[in-house]
Amino acid sequence: MDKWFNLSSIERCLECRGCEYSCPVFQALADYDPSALLRDILEGNGEEWL
Repeated sequence: MDKWFNLSSIERCLECRGCEYSCPVFQALADYDPSALLRDILEGNGEEWL
């Protein structure tokens, strides 16, 4: 996964979540969970998100 993503940056994003509620996708799609996306990537299951 690290050939597509900077995993240390994703870890920081998951911890911070400061921009989560200003994300237009998060606002438009009630069932979208950006934390789930980040967790999947960190767990090595992010290819489905590409």
